[in-house]
Amino acid sequence: MTSSRTRLARHLRVAGIAARFDADRRREPFGYQVWPGEGVRAPYDVSHDALVRGLTAAYPGPNGDGSGAAVLREVLGELCELGVLRPDGTAGDWAVTGHRGLLAVQDRRDGAGRTTEQPAVYLGPDSLRFVDILLAQDLHGTALEVGCGSGLASCALAVRCGSVTAIDVVPEAVRATGVSSRLNGVADRVRPLRCALEEFTPPGRYSVVAANLPGVPVPPGIRYSPAGDGGPDGLRLIRRLVDRLSELMEPDGTAVMRFQSLTRGGELRFAEDLRRACAAHGWDGLVLVEAWAPASVRAALTATYAGPDNPGRGYPELFAAARGHLIEVGADGFASCSLVLRGAGRGHVVVRDLTGSPGGFGEAVAGRLVADTAAVGREHAAALGASYYARARALPDEFWELGGAGQLAEPLARLDELVTGWSRPQNVAEVTAEVFAALAEKDHARAEAMVLAVRVLADVLLEAGILTPYQKEES
Repeated sequence: MTSSRTRLARHLRVAGIAARFDADRRREPFGYQVWPGEGVRAPYDVSHDALVRGLTAAYPGPNGDGSGAAVLREVLGELCELGVLRPDGTAGDWAVTGHRGLLAVQDRRDGAGRTTEQPAVYLGPDSLRFVDILLAQDLHGTALEVGCGSGLASCALAVRCGSVTAIDVVPEAVRATGVSSRLNGVADRVRPLRCALEEFTPPGRYSVVAANLPGVPVPPGIRYSPAGDGGPDGLRLIRRLVDRLSELMEPDGTAVMRFQSLTRGGELRFAEDLRRACAAHGWDGLVLVEAWAPASVRAALTATYAGPDNPGRGYPELFAAARGHLIEVGADGFASCSLVLRGAGRGHVVVRDLTGSPGGFGEAVAGRLVADTAAVGREHAAALGASYYARARALPDEFWELGGAGQLAEPLARLDELVTGWSRPQNVAEVTAEVFAALAEKDHARAEAMVLAVRVLADVLLEAGILTPYQKEES
């Protein structure tokens, strides 16, 4: 007999709630927008409307035998019990989104649909990317997720694995994972626990260990949400997990992780730590570098998100502290990566650059470029624009968080000015600062995000032969 818990998930699937979020997201310029449509309306308003609209469309009022109305009452009642809705039909404590046919929740911080501070439960674009990586692996057996957050990844693991233990130090995250597992009908296979990694005593080793841990490099003296704080170099938590991995994972098991790493000269800071661990334990590691942003962009994002936790300290002060810290530790950028580790290997680590930038991640920003101004004509605009927008979908998450779709068209609109700026040798950051000086005065964080968009356009112009790397003539 089907329990009420699995009936809820079945009714939500029949109503196409997760599929609705996936369909809405495909219409977005950014394919990993957690709350589709949030550029127009408050994200939680969009979430609530999509949920209610989907349910009322699937289960209308009495239709002969009244079954539609009865199902709708049952579903709404259970969503009220979980805190997703209130009895009057308005939004409850949890906002719902979906990805790859799965649903997940994040805590709301007020009843009006807009947050006044950061949610306790992290649910970001990298959460969705992490699910993609998990579902691409051949996973089975028992699984452990460290830092379960919204529970989206734990539910993805439950699709493949017989049982999932999900741990997190944030109490709201443990509750969110429980709610998400109910919405997906996998509550019988997901066991959320409030526990720090250091305190966790496993009953045995797991076939799969998964983690998408906080990795923001936070300077000393700046308070930051635990959902993002990765310590001074962003690697504090991922190092702790790798140090314990041999006691958590079966010898021939698999570990799947998302991590962020500071970079210098095209090298990941975490790469050396990983090579040592793999050599010591006989693991084989595959690192996929999926996105890269300059250090100044990371500093702008850190300053933006640190604001609510540091009253009395404005954005300029926080940015200066974050930027100065990254300079002090010798970082020129920040990479977002996926990692798959497999036991019983040869201790090898392979790093693949998937950023698609000519010369590797960071090169198009750091190196000076020069334009052939005669090579740009109006007849090229359409082809350049099509290539730019195709590449822009892969812009790093930092762009969409700081800038967003609204400023995506601005580099193309000012193409002539950018090319004129490159009539003399300049790197991407320099020409962006020159052309978008007014934006920098008005909104420094958005100006930093603009560097990423101009970098994509620079890649397009490099491939078209309009830009070339500057080679200084020797005297």
